[in-house]
Formats: sequence, structure tokens, C-alpha cells
Amino acid sequence: PELVPRTTTFLHGILLGLPATLMFRALNFYSSSINLTKPPMWVAFVGLACNGVLNAGLIFGLWGLPAMGGAGCGWATGISSWIMLALLLALFIGDPIPSGHDLIISAAAGIAGSLGLLGFYRAMASGAMTIVAPITALVGTVIPVVWGLVDGERPGLVAYVGMIVAVLAVVLVTDALGIHETRTPLSIVLLAVFAGACFATIFIAFDHVSPDAGLWPLVALRSMSLPIVALVVLATRSPFRTRGEATRWAFTSGVLDSAANGFYLIAARHGLLSVVAVITSLYPVSTLVLATT
Repeated sequence: PELVPRTTTFLHGILLGLPATLMFRALNFYSSSINLTKPPMWVAFVGLACNGVLNAGLIFGLWGLPAMGGAGCGWATGISSWIMLALLLALFIGDPIPSGHDLIISAAAGIAGSLGLLGFYRAMASGAMTIVAPITALVGTVIPVVWGLVDGERPGLVAYVGMIVAVLAVVLVTDALGIHETRTPLSIVLLAVFAGACFATIFIAFDHVSPDAGLWPLVALRSMSLPIVALVVLATRSPFRTRGEATRWAFTSGVLDSAANGFYLIAARHGLLSVVAVITSLYPVSTLVLATT
């Protein structure tokens, strides 16, 4: 009986990575059939290294990770499986491997994105949606706009007017200037500012990757964000499983979030950061529409 909880936790980690393992094996067999054996081999080496590091951290509780004992092996394997799948998929896309500079910038964007989402959802859970959404959007807009202008961007007069109108639209639609019955705690406001700064980091980072990097920045981003979120869930002992409608919404939001990152990456390559970031800041409108339906 004493082994049941630890065995269950171990199996949960293995099951987390099972879909990735099966898809990786399928791609590996396909790669072998066309005499393309080196990419899966190198990806396997990277996965082995990640697995070793995660095993040490999750078994013994190193680097601030939870000490899970033998059960940590299952979670290390599950997380590493998704990292390996992401890397192999990127290789099959056909884009050349980008420079280390692009990968580092994209990985930093992944760290910022995961921390930003965690902070944003935590602040939204407080119930102060009409305060959190516009603050996050405003901070996430102002920082990239200032960065772009300092970096030499010069939008036209119409673009400047559009920036002002877009920001005012977010404030008005979210009713941020309205009268609120309850006062929002300072900690929630600071969390919203932090989330906005993290989102701004993604916008700036993707604007500075090479156009020749293809979709690799998205792979680097997810390779960092998924393990971070998984480790946070483990550290807080939150349940991984969702049921019913929550599962469907979680899957849908994940797909849309990945698609949004991809569309932004393309937009940032063809447009000015100061303009693209402002248009992206209109996301609180959709958030409130979904919240009221």
C-alpha cells in the first residue's frame, strides 16, 4: 500500500509523455525508411541529456525542484519525450537550424511566456478581470512600442493615431475606467504588470530573430515553456488532470496560443514592432467576450 501513491505519480508522468513517445517513434521509423538517420539520433542525445538533468532535479529536489524520489523518473521521462518530439518535428519542417543567437532569444521568450501566462491566469483568477486585462495589455504594448521607436522605427502619422485609438479601445471595452465595487489588491496589479512585461519580452524577442530561422523559434519557445509549466505544477502539487469541459477548453486554448505565436512571428518579420505589438494588444477584447458568454 505504501508504494501505491508513488507508483501512481510515476505512471502519471509516463502517461504524460506517452503520446509524444509514440509520435516520436513513428517519425523515427519514417526517417529510417528514407535513410535519414542522423536527425533522430541527435535529437535522442539531446533528450537523453534533458532526461538526466530532470531526473537529478526531480529525484533529489535539486535547483528548487520538488524531491519526488523514484516517481520523479516518470515525470522526467514524460517531459523529455515532449522536448524530443518538438525538436524532431522542427527538423521535418525543412527549415535550416538557426544560429545559437536565435535559439537563445527564442528560449528566453519561452521562459518569459510561461511565467507571463502563469502570472496572467493567477491574476485573472482573482476576479479583477476588467483591471488585469487592460493593465497587462497596456504594459505589453508600451514596452515594445518604446523599444521599437528607440531602435529606429518611424511609423507614419496614421499609425500613431491607430496606436492611441487601439489602447483607448482596450481601456473602454474592458471598463477599466468604470466604477468598481471592490478594490483590486496591489499584489494583483503588480502581477498584471509582471505578466505584461513578460508578454512584451516575447514580442521583442521574436522581432529580433533572423527571418531565416523559419519556425524554429516556436520550437525553442515551447521546449522551454512546457517543462517550466510542468515543474510549476509539480512544485505547487496542483492536479494535472482536467475533466469534461475544462479539458476541451484547455486543448483549444493551447492550440490557439501556439497558432497566435506563429502568426505573430510572421507578422513581426514583415511589419514594424511598434505597430504589430499594438494590434496584438487587442486580445483583452476576446477575453472579455468569452468571459461574458
